[in-house]
Amino acid sequence: MNTTAKEIITNPISLSMKRIGHVILISVLSFLVQAFITGILPFTDKFDLIIKGNQSNYSGVIGYSFLIHLIKALIIFFICSYSSKPKINLFISLFCTLFIVEYFNLQIETWYFRKAFPVLSVRDIFLLMVVGVLPLAMSIALGIKLFYGRKKQNNLFQKSPFSRSRLITVLSAIGIVYAVIYFLFGYFVAWQFEEVQVFYSGHFFDSFARQMQNNWEAMADIFPFQFLRGIIFAFAGYLLFQLTEFNTKLFFPLLFLLFLIPGLLLLIHNPLFPDAVRMAHFYEVSTSMILFSAIVSLGFSITLKLLNKMSIN
Repeated sequence: MNTTAKEIITNPISLSMKRIGHVILISVLSFLVQAFITGILPFTDKFDLIIKGNQSNYSGVIGYSFLIHLIKALIIFFICSYSSKPKINLFISLFCTLFIVEYFNLQIETWYFRKAFPVLSVRDIFLLMVVGVLPLAMSIALGIKLFYGRKKQNNLFQKSPFSRSRLITVLSAIGIVYAVIYFLFGYFVAWQFEEVQVFYSGHFFDSFARQMQNNWEAMADIFPFQFLRGIIFAFAGYLLFQLTEFNTKLFFPLLFLLFLIPGLLLLIHNPLFPDAVRMAHFYEVSTSMILFSAIVSLGFSITLKLLNKMSIN
C-alpha cells in the first residue's frame, strides 16, 4: 500500500528514498523552468540590466532559490499524499495557496511601494508576479501524478465546518492581527536599521506612535492595504487547512513552511535593495511571519474546536 502523509507523521522512516527522489525531482524541474522563463520574459530594459547584473552572485541565488522550491515540493508531496479532494479541486486549491503566498501577496506590496523602486515598471511587477505560474502548475500536476490516490478509494472529503459568515469573521480578525504585526515588526525590527530609514525616507521617528502618525499623514491607505494583505494571507492559510482536511497535526508544520517563504526570498541577493536593507527586511519578515503562522494555526484550530462543540450541542 502506498504511503500516506498521515503515516509519515507517525513513522518518518516511511518517507522512502523513492519519494525523496520524487520531491527533489519536482524541486529541480521547478527551479530550472522558472529560471528559463525569467530569462525570456519581456522585462523593461532597465530591469533586464539589473537581472543580468545579479548574475555575479549565482551561488547565493541558486542555493536559496532551490531551498524555496524544495519547500514547495514538500508541501505538494504531503498535500497530494493526504488529500482526498478531486484532482481538479486539489490542483486549483493548492495552486492558489502557493501562488498567493509566494507571488501575488508579495508583488502587490512591491506595486504599493513602487516609488521606492523607480527602475521597476508596472509591467515588470506584473511579470514578477506571473513568472511562477507555469513552474508552479507543472510542480502541482507532477505531484498529483506521483503522490495522489492514497484515499481516493473512499473519495470522502471532509466538508468545511466554516460557514461563509464565520469564515469572513475569522479572516477579518486575522487580517487585523496581521496589520498590527506588520507595523510593530516594521518599526521595532526593520526601522531600527539606519540603512532602512535612509532608503525609504531619510527620517527616523523616535517612537512607534510618531511613526504611525507619519504613516497616517503620508499614506493613510497603507492601513487598509495591509489589513487586506492579512486577509489574503489568512485565506491562503484556510485553503491549506482545508487541503489537510482540517488535520491540525499536518496543518501546523505545513503552514509554518509556507509562511517561511516570504522571509527566505529576502535571503536571495536582490539588486533593488542595498544588502543591509535586504537583510533588515529578512529579519523583519521572517520573524513576523513565524509569529503570524502560529497565530493563524491557533486561530483556525480554536475556531474549529468551537464549531465542533456547537454542532454537537
